[in-house]
Amino acid sequence: MLPDMAYAAVIRADTTAECTDVLDRVCKVLDLEPSLAPGQLTNDRWIARATPAGGGSSAIPPPGAAPP
Repeated sequence: MLPDMAYAAVIRADTTAECTDVLDRVCKVLDLEPSLAPGQLTNDRWIARATPAGGGSSAIPPPGAAPP
């Protein structure tokens, strides 16, 4: 984790499966947590976002999970 810096990882992919897979790997490697579950954009593209673990109420649960 980078001290005293605000940052986020944004994942763009061609499929929901690819977006979910990359989001999971990025979170594990960089000690992040999903803050935007994979969602479909125009042109059949998908986007997700991860932020530092412990983001509190700004974290958005993945689809199907109970809200905080």
